[in-house]
Order: sequence, then structure tokens, then C-alpha cells
Amino acid sequence: MSDIADNSLDVVVSTYLHCSCDDSYAVLKEVQRVLKPGGKYVFLEHVCYPENEFGLSIQRLINPIWFLYFNGCTLDRDTGSKIKKSGFSEVICEKYQAPYWFLYLIRHQVVGVATK
Repeated sequence: MSDIADNSLDVVVSTYLHCSCDDSYAVLKEVQRVLKPGGKYVFLEHVCYPENEFGLSIQRLINPIWFLYFNGCTLDRDTGSKIKKSGFSEVICEKYQAPYWFLYLIRHQVVGVATK
């Protein structure tokens, strides 16, 4: 996005991006750079299971193989927390669980809007 001028976009949208980027905080910094004041960052991401759930152990066990076969996707990231900590003025983030059994490894997801 370095070709995009500072404070030039009203909205940035990403889906299932942070699981495979090298540095989520760098991505979020760039999103904030290009958003106009009051601009919105709309996101949908799969995230790790909560610490107290067995699914997190499964994600951590399978993660090295998953990473290789799914183009650098990482199962055990808590992207919602990263977005909340990245300096947006407001973050509305809702967690939900995909209802399908075959999505067990990426069942926990977050959808939200962050305002610059």
C-alpha cells in the first residue's frame, strides 16, 4: 500500500489476512496511515481458540504442517487483540464460532470495524 497517499482512504477491508502476514502490527500501522481521520478498517479473521480450550492445543500441534500446506497461514494468532492494541480510536470486534464441524481448526473467528 505504499503507493497510496497518507489519509486518503475512507475504508480498508481485509479478510483472512493477518493469519498469514509476517507482522500484523506493521499491516495495521499501514492501514492507519492510509485511512482518513474517522476512516474505517473492516476485518474478518479466524483466530486461536481461548487459552482454556483443548482446541488451542490442537491448533498448536497442527500449526507447523498447516503453515506449510496453507500458504503461511497460522492457526494460533489472536488477531482481535492485536487490532484492539494497535491504536485505533475505537474497535468494535465480535467473536463468533463457525457452526460447521469441518471448520474445527478455524472455528473461532472475529469480525469487526476499527475507526481511525
